[in-house]
Amino acid sequence: MKLKFKIYQDEITYFIQGNITRRIKIGKTTTTVGERLRTLQTGSPDELDIIGICFGPGLTEHYLHDMFASSRLHGEWFTETPDLLKFIKENSIRDEIAFSWAYWKVKEGVITFHEAVAMGSEKLEYEAEQSLRETVNRLPKF
Repeated sequence: MKLKFKIYQDEITYFIQGNITRRIKIGKTTTTVGERLRTLQTGSPDELDIIGICFGPGLTEHYLHDMFASSRLHGEWFTETPDLLKFIKENSIRDEIAFSWAYWKVKEGVITFHEAVAMGSEKLEYEAEQSLRETVNRLPKF
């Protein structure tokens, strides 16, 4: 039996898309989205990719299912529409490492999630890397 560890204090919402069908899953997790992707990939004939990760008021799975109900195919899977793609682009972070760094900075009160999204994944990845370097440099040298 594989144990799941809670990574995030909040449920985070993710968007995963099939490369061929272009269908988008709007789901939630408290573990890594990469782990969730691997689980979904096992049962999918379509190659899947993470296209966005978000959290916060108005960004819950249930709220987004209601918001895009007219695009629902079945369960948590939705048709790719310009409105859904625009929402994902404007309200989520694509890279999981960048998202994790932003999530903890939001929890610390340093930035808001929308400020993090506005920074863009490339800048967030850079900040995450710098933060990791600073942490490593503070470790005792043997």
